[in-house]
Amino acid sequence: MELGSRSLRLVALPLAVLLTIAGAPAGHAGNSGFLSELRLAILDHNLEPGGSEGGLDLGAEILLSPLTRPAGTGALDILLSPRPHLGANLSLEGETSRLYAGLTWQAPLGEAYFLEASVGGAWHDGPLDQPGLASYGCELSFRESAAIGVRLGDRLNLVAGVEHMSNADLCGRNRGLTSGGVRLGYALD
Repeated sequence: MELGSRSLRLVALPLAVLLTIAGAPAGHAGNSGFLSELRLAILDHNLEPGGSEGGLDLGAEILLSPLTRPAGTGALDILLSPRPHLGANLSLEGETSRLYAGLTWQAPLGEAYFLEASVGGAWHDGPLDQPGLASYGCELSFRESAAIGVRLGDRLNLVAGVEHMSNADLCGRNRGLTSGGVRLGYALD
């Protein structure tokens, strides 16, 4: 396993924040009013065929409380109540690691299941313009994800999904990076 110092710096702050919050008493973190959920992930680094990168990523994600409190579970209520998120995916093989932020929407599917979608931006430490390698054109890219989740109890949930990072052909090469895996979440509110 080869982890560069740049990759470690990329995820050091969000992981430190996550570990600090996770170590706080549950009542204190839950009563903070702005934290909603902590998630840890394991992801297949590159789902796209023919990519020059591979391996596994470890991820950490913090979801904040919704921007507005939904009045119900209708489409408009869901649309108007996204949760801001901050996360990081660290490649265990020394490939491209990412730091990302954006908004996450969650729609219930009955009592136990839910759908989730997110959009935002990502910063990565991968190659920008290297022929023959996965090159991403610029350090800042768009990031979107889609997932399905199941509630495992009052506070735990398991989310399986896919995420994609791409510059939308705005800055040179645009190989894009699609990863998929599972996240274990712990609700604080």
